Amino acid sequence: MIPAIFHEGFTFRGSLGPVLVGHSGFADYVRWVTSSLDHYTSDILEMIEEGNRVSAKLRFHGIHRRPLFGRAPTGRHVWWYGMPIFTFEDGKVRDLWVLGDIHGLISRIDGIAHEQPEFRAASTGADPSTASSNPGIDEDAPAHRLWSNCRSAGTTARNGAGGHAFAICPTHPAVFHA
Repeated sequence: MIPAIFHEGFTFRGSLGPVLVGHSGFADYVRWVTSSLDHYTSDILEMIEEGNRVSAKLRFHGIHRRPLFGRAPTGRHVWWYGMPIFTFEDGKVRDLWVLGDIHGLISRIDGIAHEQPEFRAASTGADPSTASSNPGIDEDAPAHRLWSNCRSAGTTARNGAGGHAFAICPTHPAVFHA
């Protein structure tokens, strides 16, 4: 499936690892992520298309089952936000760049995800200690929960006149250009 979606020499820069070039390295990365996080899932929260680029705000999550960032498996459901930018050329992905909130992921692995930030906005007097302490995943938001695992139906989301359609599977992450 990867060769049908990505150019042979495409580049991938993910928050969890180094810059990779080509199908083989990307396939290894996907296997590593999905074996480290059982039931690995990506929820599309927002999507933007402009020209030959598609970007999205995603929430990645799964059950922590293998060592990650030097932390032993916890069995916790962990999550983090991320933003991929897909660049298309001739109907296939030429480049995929992802920036993710690794600090948030590590905090959740360590079980301190509800720690309040030190920052306090002087202009508003907002006290971080009074902010909501549960920024968790809204499991009841079906519009944002596009799939639950790889066996789910091939849910797609379309955005923009360019026809970029996304279908992402935890075992076979894919971006289809319609």
